[in-house]
Amino acid sequence: MDLVTTHVVSAVGITLVHSLWQGAIVGLVTAAVLATCPRAMARTRHGIAGAGLAAMTIAPLVTLGLVWQTAPAMTAGLPTFATAATADVGGTPATLSAALRAWLPMVVILWALGVLALTTRLVVAWLRTERIRRRDVYPVGDGLTRALHRLARDLGVRRAVSLVESPWIDVPTVIGWIRPTILLPIGALTGLSVQHIEAVLSHELAHIRRHDYLINMLQSFAETLFFYHPAVWWLSKQIRIEREHCCDDVAVEVCGSPLLYARALAALEESRQHDAAFALAATDGSLVQRVRRLMGPVHDDRRTPSLPIAACTAVILATLTLGVAGAQPRVSAAAPQPQGPAPTPVTEDRTAPRALRIGGDIKAPEKIHHVNPIYPEAARAAGISGVVILEATIDTDGSVSFMRVLRSIPDLDQAAINAVRQWRYVPTLLNGEPWPVIMTIAVNFTSQLSADELAALERRYAELQRELLNSPSDELRERYREMQIAQRRLEAQMAAARAASGPSATAARASSAGVAAASGSYTPGVPLRIGGNIKEPAKIRHVNPAYPKLAYASKVSGVVIIEATVDESGHVADTKILRSIPMLDQAALEAVRQWEYVPTLMNGVPVPVIMTVTVNFTLH
Repeated sequence: MDLVTTHVVSAVGITLVHSLWQGAIVGLVTAAVLATCPRAMARTRHGIAGAGLAAMTIAPLVTLGLVWQTAPAMTAGLPTFATAATADVGGTPATLSAALRAWLPMVVILWALGVLALTTRLVVAWLRTERIRRRDVYPVGDGLTRALHRLARDLGVRRAVSLVESPWIDVPTVIGWIRPTILLPIGALTGLSVQHIEAVLSHELAHIRRHDYLINMLQSFAETLFFYHPAVWWLSKQIRIEREHCCDDVAVEVCGSPLLYARALAALEESRQHDAAFALAATDGSLVQRVRRLMGPVHDDRRTPSLPIAACTAVILATLTLGVAGAQPRVSAAAPQPQGPAPTPVTEDRTAPRALRIGGDIKAPEKIHHVNPIYPEAARAAGISGVVILEATIDTDGSVSFMRVLRSIPDLDQAAINAVRQWRYVPTLLNGEPWPVIMTIAVNFTSQLSADELAALERRYAELQRELLNSPSDELRERYREMQIAQRRLEAQMAAARAASGPSATAARASSAGVAAASGSYTPGVPLRIGGNIKEPAKIRHVNPAYPKLAYASKVSGVVIIEATVDESGHVADTKILRSIPMLDQAALEAVRQWEYVPTLMNGVPVPVIMTVTVNFTLH
C-alpha cells in the first residue's frame, strides 16, 4: 500500500511541475491570438479563450496518464531542467533533482489542501444557488410567460424553461442546465418598456441556448484544480467577459437598438448585488465596457485573420505533444570530467526493470561481500580524509550496476567507486521476484599512521597531557604554548629520522602528514576522527527519532547521515548534516543529540572524537 501511495504522490507531483510551463505556453499564445483580433465577433473570441482553457486542462491530464505508466519510482518523469544526469558521478543537476524529488510530497499536500478549500467553496456556492432557486419563488404573469415562450421559440431553445419571481435576487438570473430557471427580481422590471423586458429575457435565453451554466461549472472545476496558475484565472475571466458579449449581441438583435438595450442594462445595474457563483445574470461583467462595445463599431469576423487562430491551434497541439515528451524519463549520457583520474561508473542497463528507492516497504538489502577501499597514496600524503557518499543501484543479482556521487572528495571518489563496485548484496524481492533498488552508501577514508610512529607519539603526548592537566590554572596557557613547540620539534625529529633511513619521497611526505594530523589530534579539546587505532565508542543510550507527522503523512523516508562530535564525557557535543532529507533532518539531529557513548580513552585520558552516524526513517 505504501508503494502505491508513493507512486500516486510522485505522479501527481511531477504532473503539477509540468503544468507550470504547459499552462504558461498556452496562456501566452492565447493572449497573443486574442490581441491580434480585437474586432472579432464575441463568439470567435469566446471560442479562442475556451480552446486555451481546455488545452490547459487536458495537457496535465495527458501528462499524468503518461507519468503513471512510465514512472513507477519517484525518480521518473522529472522535467528536463531538473533531471539529474543519471550516468554522471557527482554534479549540481543530480543535487537539484534529488531536492526536487524530496519536495514533491510537500507540493502535492499543499495542492490537495488548496483543491479541498476551493471545492468546499464551490459546494457552498452551489447549495446557496439551489436554495435561491427553490425558496420563496412566485409565478409571473401570463404576459411575461407568453413572451418568454415566443422568444424561446424564435431563438431555438427547445428545453422547458421556468420563469419565476424571487425576493432573493436583484437582477434577472439563470440557474440550472437540464431544467433551467430564469429568476426575476420582484419589481425590478417595473418601469421598463416591453422592448427592454424582451431584450433582458433574450439575454438569459441566450445563456440557456449556449449551455453557459454547464460551461461555467466546468470553468469553476478547472479553476479549482489549477488554482495555483495565474494563466487559468486570466483565461477564465476572458471567457466570462466574451460570454456576456455573445448574449448581448443576441439581445440587441431582438430589441433592434443597442442604445435601448444599454439603457435596460443601466437600469438593472442600479439594483445589482453580489450573485451566487454558479448563477448567470444579465449584468455580469463590466457594465461600462459592455456599453462601450455595444455603442462602438460593428464587429465582423471577416476582419479576423485566420492565421492567428491556426497558430493558436498548432501551439495547443504542440503543447500536448511536449507534455507527452516531457513526461518521459530522461537519462543524460554526457558525464562531466572531474579533476584527477576520471571515474568509470558502471553503465545503467535500460532494459532492466526501473529501480525502486529504499524506503517504506522497500527494505535495504543485506551485504554479503565487502571490499575495503584502497587509500590513494597521493591523498594520504596530502592528509586528505573524510566520507564519500554514493548513491548505488543494486541489481537483481545483488551486484552494484550503477553509481553516482552525492558527497564528493575528488581525490577519494574513484577509490570509493572501485571498492563499492565489488560489493555484493542479497537481492531485494518484490512480490517474490528480484528487483533493482537504489540505496545510499557511505565510504569512510581515515589517514592511518604506522604502529611505531603512533606508539612514539602516544608516549610523548601522554607525558605532555599529564603535565598540562596537572598544571595550575594560571599556567595553563603557557604550558599549552610549550606543548605546541614540543609538537613541532617532534615532527622535525621524526622527519629527519625517516630521511636518514632512506624511505621514498612519497612515503616521507605521507608519514610527515600523518604525524602532523596525529599530533594535532592530541591537542586538548580538538577531536580525533574515528579510524585506524581510534575505535568507534560504544553507545550506552539510544533515543529513537520522532517521525515528523507531515513527513510520515507524505510518505517521506530514507537515511539521514550526520557527522557527530562525542566529547570527553560521552555526550554528543556537535552535529553536522552530511546527507540531508529536509523534512527529516531536524528530527534526526534532535535524536542524535540525546545519544550517549562510553568516552574514548587515549592513554587513559578521555578525548573527544568525530564519527559518522546514520538515522534511518522507515515507514511501517
